[in-house]
Amino acid sequence: MAIQFETVRYKNFLSTGNVFTEIQLNRTTTTLITGENGAGKSTLADAICFVLFGLPYRGINKPQLVNSINKKHLLVEIEFNVNGIDYRVRRGIKPTVFEVFRDDTLLNQNAKAADYQEHLERHILNLNYRTFKQIVILGSSSFIPFMSLKSGPRREIIESLLDLQIFTSMNRLLSDKFKAVKRKISDADHSLMLATEKLQIHEGHMATINQSVAEQLDQLNSKLDATHASIASKSATRDKLHLKIDGMSKQLYAFANTVPKMDRARGLRDQIVSKKDRALKRIEFFYDNDECPTCAQSIDIAFKKIQVDTKNQFVMDAEDAIRKIKQTMDDLLQDVESQNDINSQITSTNERIIELNTEIQTLSRAGEQIVADIDSVKEDKTNLKENRRVQKNLRQQKKNAEQKLAENKKQQIELNVCGALLKDKGIKADIIKQYVPIMNQVVNQNLAAMDFFVNFELDENFNEVIKSRHRDEFSYTSFSEGEKQRIDLALLFTWRAIAKMKNSMSTNLLILDETFDSSLDTTGCEDFLKLIYNLGGQTNTFVISHKGDMLQDKFHSNIRFEKIKGFSKVTDA
Repeated sequence: MAIQFETVRYKNFLSTGNVFTEIQLNRTTTTLITGENGAGKSTLADAICFVLFGLPYRGINKPQLVNSINKKHLLVEIEFNVNGIDYRVRRGIKPTVFEVFRDDTLLNQNAKAADYQEHLERHILNLNYRTFKQIVILGSSSFIPFMSLKSGPRREIIESLLDLQIFTSMNRLLSDKFKAVKRKISDADHSLMLATEKLQIHEGHMATINQSVAEQLDQLNSKLDATHASIASKSATRDKLHLKIDGMSKQLYAFANTVPKMDRARGLRDQIVSKKDRALKRIEFFYDNDECPTCAQSIDIAFKKIQVDTKNQFVMDAEDAIRKIKQTMDDLLQDVESQNDINSQITSTNERIIELNTEIQTLSRAGEQIVADIDSVKEDKTNLKENRRVQKNLRQQKKNAEQKLAENKKQQIELNVCGALLKDKGIKADIIKQYVPIMNQVVNQNLAAMDFFVNFELDENFNEVIKSRHRDEFSYTSFSEGEKQRIDLALLFTWRAIAKMKNSMSTNLLILDETFDSSLDTTGCEDFLKLIYNLGGQTNTFVISHKGDMLQDKFHSNIRFEKIKGFSKVTDA
């Protein structure tokens, strides 16, 4: 994919005013951009990154991009051509603008802004923000050299250069498909489990049905006979107990008058005791009194003796009568105890009869259930043909579930194989393995062109090994800033060469922000200029520098920025 950047214009962007600053990006092969600090030289790099990716090149917050004087209407536009198709991208703040035109036709904006950006990066530019800064812009301020990146970002850049994102996309789609297949396997496994359980239950039922019906009926009839025999036995016992109660009831009849007799005897005893007490009081009266207390006449001794003797005889007769009544009551009490004993026996016998009735009822219900089981066995025999048809259907359902599960598991195995091929150690590793030697060769050629004679090698995991002519091993951090700058520049040109070789993201634009002003000495600058000249006419290189006097005659065109009344303007082009 060849990207030909043509024009960029911006207004109210950083120190730029409300009039568009427009720069032709493909006018000459080399362009020197000069100006004082703060004049707006590096704004070009920020504007291009912002319009393409929504982020400036330098570490500036997006709200700070809007011109601090006008405070609105920031707008950046860029025009470029990709494989013969013209594109224009517009992005702005206050108001927010993000539009992509293809041959002057606005692309559909129904998607979310993030999806719209992803479409721009993946389907039009074919590169992301990080990769763009590695192959298009090299600056001394916020640029993070490839050698300072961790393995993950390094891999991302290399994969972008080698056009390997398709494998990442395929792996992402494969992951979604794998999840779907996993769900299908779970569903199929569950269906198989249910079909197996249904079949097992039905076959168990069929096994019961297929037993000898006669044997089942014999067993059930034997149980029924035993139940009936037990009912008969318990009924006979219950009848005997009823007869026993009848006999005891007759015995109670003989004691029917015992209580009344006891009551009469007790009343008669109480009467005799009362009369005896009155006789004893009369005897006591005659002993204590010689005259009548009522008429005050004296009581004759002979009369007194007759009265005392008569009362004493009465007392003796009363005591004899009381003893006889007590004997009678004792006899009646024994009858009462006998009566109570019989009543107790009748109560316990009735309780036993109740227990027998409960047992007989339980056995009767069991007998009814046995009869129902016998009818069920006979009914199962008549439904045997239908049960066999159901069994056949259940077996087919189980077979279908097994086939579906096997198909899904086979697809899962195939997806696992594809997944292994699409992972970092799969196809991508083989492709990277082929290109790593080429990358190392180009890097070392670029280093040699800048008179930096070391042997630089990246392994397949993008870890570097740097050796001197004497085979001494160094790390990137052990070099001076000027030497690091040479390595960074060598890598930058290597990535562009690889991109052009792969035609994955070949572009005409190269921006070098203060590269000549930082760590390159005079010799390093001259060597670097040779590399720029060797890029040929298909590359438009913009060099932002403070060294205008020293470099001005070495470029095809010059652009100078000045800040006039607080706004950056192009004053010399």
